[in-house]
Amino acid sequence: MSGLLMVPKPQPSGPSGPPGVHLVFFDGHSGTVLRETVGRLQKHSPEGVVLTANRTATTLSTSLSRDGVAVDNLHFVDCISGLAGVRASSHEKTLYVDSPSLLEKMALRVDQAMRRGAGFLVVDCLSTLAVHNGAPAVVEWTHGIVERARRLGVPVALLMASKHAEMADELRLLCDETPAADWDAT
Repeated sequence: MSGLLMVPKPQPSGPSGPPGVHLVFFDGHSGTVLRETVGRLQKHSPEGVVLTANRTATTLSTSLSRDGVAVDNLHFVDCISGLAGVRASSHEKTLYVDSPSLLEKMALRVDQAMRRGAGFLVVDCLSTLAVHNGAPAVVEWTHGIVERARRLGVPVALLMASKHAEMADELRLLCDETPAADWDAT
């Protein structure tokens, strides 16, 4: 097991209940947890947004596709290609941010991608964003992203390395409480 995988049950949006917002911890590399999280969220809504601060959108899309995840309906917000010196592709479902330290621009791109009809948002990963911006700034940024997603009725999975648990207490306040028995853990 690469970490604790918690994927929300589908929840109604709007007046009958908020969309799910969940903190997903992992140990080591986030790849397996990301693949499983996206795959399970796609069972409820095939179209989604993946913000990637760890791997370029091209690399991540190739990896997810190779592992059997449908990537045709995914929109990517790529925050790492510019920093890594990788030339941005012209893929229409990928929005670019020059650096993971540009939280405000990242929020605009995520909002833009969610408004295209996303059924979910996955942030990979808060730990990487904290390295570039500091934990307090990332917690504040996450509050804004979660509130936008809630208004749009978009469920959110926030990936975070277990070793960066200093943000977890504040972030848990944003998340929906779901008993462990209601989650699929692998």
